[in-house]
Amino acid sequence: MRKTLVVFAVAVLLVFNLMRCETDKSILSPAGELEFNSSATPNSIASFDAYSNESVVKLYWTAGASILDPGPMPPKVGIVRLYVSDDGPEDGFVQIFETHNVGVDSTTIGSLASNTNYYFRLGVFTPGDTLIGVSAPLMISLGKNKVEHYSIPVPDNDSPGDFSKMSWSPDGDKLAIVMVNGALVQNIYLLDVHSQTQQPLTSFNDSEGRMGSLAFSPNGNQIAFTYSPSRTIYKINYQIWTMAVDATDPAPASSGRVDDNPGWFSEEKVVFCKGTFDPPNIPELYSLDLNTGIETALTQDQTIYKYTPSVSLENSQIVYSGRMSNKKELLYLISLTGENNTPLTTGKYWRDIQPAWSGDGQWIYFSSDRSGHYEIWAIDAGSGACRQITFGLERGVDRLEPKPNPVNGLVAIKEQLPPDPPRLIMLPM
Repeated sequence: MRKTLVVFAVAVLLVFNLMRCETDKSILSPAGELEFNSSATPNSIASFDAYSNESVVKLYWTAGASILDPGPMPPKVGIVRLYVSDDGPEDGFVQIFETHNVGVDSTTIGSLASNTNYYFRLGVFTPGDTLIGVSAPLMISLGKNKVEHYSIPVPDNDSPGDFSKMSWSPDGDKLAIVMVNGALVQNIYLLDVHSQTQQPLTSFNDSEGRMGSLAFSPNGNQIAFTYSPSRTIYKINYQIWTMAVDATDPAPASSGRVDDNPGWFSEEKVVFCKGTFDPPNIPELYSLDLNTGIETALTQDQTIYKYTPSVSLENSQIVYSGRMSNKKELLYLISLTGENNTPLTTGKYWRDIQPAWSGDGQWIYFSSDRSGHYEIWAIDAGSGACRQITFGLERGVDRLEPKPNPVNGLVAIKEQLPPDPPRLIMLPM
């Protein structure tokens, strides 16, 4: 059922009826819906992106051959068509927009229902109406960003994609976050959510050092984090370090050399991703006993690259972002003992990264580029129902690293609009 989309499509079809009758019949079903298959490619589509607020979706694209594209020049683009579905990323698409002016690179779509996930695809055609290319689907819904509770700049000098550089204390009062000072030295800072003040926790003073993911222990007395003493060997020599929150003596805890993304099973045991110095360097999930130093493999599956595990002690599960070779990242669930490793998301078109459990263990918040750029989404761990969390029409903004507060109903995220440094934002969930 296409719900309110059908009503909207009727009005649009009246306008575009003649245009659709002239469309290449090889990609239309008898019902007039666009049919996509595995042979559809994004030829002559350089970009396709969607933004939304509570009333409209704004879509941007760049179509046409580029002089930088390798190989023979594809046919000239003469027609651009936009299709929408609320059935799924591959089914039920109907045309809602057409332009013969290839210079037009955006349009605004209204009359869409709230609380509905929509899927958009772009098709480009020759002036003679022969299909050239079809985009991958975008996924987006309507909604309004909540009023910011708190925001500050949080400069960092590393890409956040494979890291999770924030962690809430179990009481929800403090957020640990990696930032750099004026000398570009990375350290962990503690932000007090009530006083909105910050103080450094670590005191590294070498700009060559690099910090990755971090996590509070279950009782909040310790922090585990990733650290490499040198920028030049950052990708091949980093370990899990731990320290007491009320102390100033961090120390390496794992054996290295490619250990990252710590989480906690208990005050004595950490989960982390262990890679290898030699190719293909596919990380596996390991547990580390802090008392004995013993490291135990939880996974032995060299088909999946594993990143940013998040532990839920409420339901004894780990969620992580996993990527099979030459495919996009999905979210995976696995038990604390390494059993029942199964995918939670199934989209083959998008990157689902940086998952984090809600305090009650029901929702998993994550960042995804399913709208063409990164927004924050949440998925019900039991039912698989997925909803968009952050919204906005400002082009070029990415929102990353969601961290739900375990107590007070806030979610911390990083908002990035280059060339400005990231901004930490706390929003009501």
